[in-house]
Amino acid sequence: MNDFFGKLLNYVWMFCLKLTASLPLIKEPKLFEGENSSLDLIDYMASQKHKSVLIVTGAGLIRRGQVQPIIDRFAELNISVTIFDRVEPDPTFSITNEALNLLNENNCQSVLAIGGGSAMDLAKVIALSASNKKKPEKLTGYFKALKKPLPFYAIPTTAGTGSEVTVISVISDNQTKSKSFVIDPRTASLATALDPVFMITIPPALTAATGMDALTHAIEAYVGRNGSAYTDEQALAAIRLIFKNLPIAFKDGSNIEARSALALASYKAGLAFTKASLGYVHAISHQLGAKYGVAHGLGNAIVLPHVIQYSAPSIEVKLATIAQEVGIVQQGDDTKQSAKRVVEYLFAFNKAVDIPETIAELQEEDFPSIVKDAMSEAYFNYPVPKFMPEQDCNTLLQQLLPNTVA
Repeated sequence: MNDFFGKLLNYVWMFCLKLTASLPLIKEPKLFEGENSSLDLIDYMASQKHKSVLIVTGAGLIRRGQVQPIIDRFAELNISVTIFDRVEPDPTFSITNEALNLLNENNCQSVLAIGGGSAMDLAKVIALSASNKKKPEKLTGYFKALKKPLPFYAIPTTAGTGSEVTVISVISDNQTKSKSFVIDPRTASLATALDPVFMITIPPALTAATGMDALTHAIEAYVGRNGSAYTDEQALAAIRLIFKNLPIAFKDGSNIEARSALALASYKAGLAFTKASLGYVHAISHQLGAKYGVAHGLGNAIVLPHVIQYSAPSIEVKLATIAQEVGIVQQGDDTKQSAKRVVEYLFAFNKAVDIPETIAELQEEDFPSIVKDAMSEAYFNYPVPKFMPEQDCNTLLQQLLPNTVA
């Protein structure tokens, strides 16, 4: 795409999206917090007169018995339960259609996701598909549904994606694994339970990756062009919570206080980027996931410091604010030095939670397609604070090659 026209298109389209985000179309879910708040959510669902529900979850959560208390509470309330437990990372349209068929066969009136971003994204899409009687493949893009989705509720089991509050769902192609986006302001959950009981068994590596995913959401929302006083407040709160609590939960997964804080941080980061959007970290990370199967949170974590370092000259004031908020400013620092400290802190923070510095699967011969697809995604979707020419993206990828770290 011609660079001038690409930038012009981005500015016009992002302005339109900012106007849309300012409208009262996206509502915050009713929020339940704390240990066993998931049961409070089930009671709330019963108060909404739902007689049947499809639970969308993973086989591991079923096998470990973590979903059983939810099933038992539904039984006590005489609510019929159907379970779809085939959720895997990066759900495909094929799996999504299987879940949709199960929902329709059992005439489920509502959908409850118990899981991470994949479970929630799949649940949101089938809730929208069912009410509109349209295949998930026909809903990709912006605002493709006429009717609101079936009532959707969420119990996140990781603190990273913020999918319980977002209006974007990501589904992968069956063969190519390329990601498609279903975007509708009505797909955020009606109510959510941030129950740390579901998170205490998450292993350290996944804790780190999901926590860094939420941090990426918060930082990209904050430094992008579409922020507002509301999104800035949510993003900065999330940044503070993650920097303070992720190292604690990484070292001690059973720390309920830290788990609760990270769940709230993910929620707030989701609120921020739903209205303010994302940036080049996601544009690049999505390609790494599609081409190599790199987990989304891990990809974001590795790419984040490099993109912020590249963008720093254009966002020094905002980075200086982050430095102030998290307490890393030193006496005598000016704005430029404070911004530099945030970049250095991000690299060091990754090391503290054992995030690798490079992408083991990355191959230089794949750069042209990764760069092309990442730039295209950014032009059409993200209010980036500084545009990245293809040659600069190529240089950034060079830093992520294995065996390039001294």
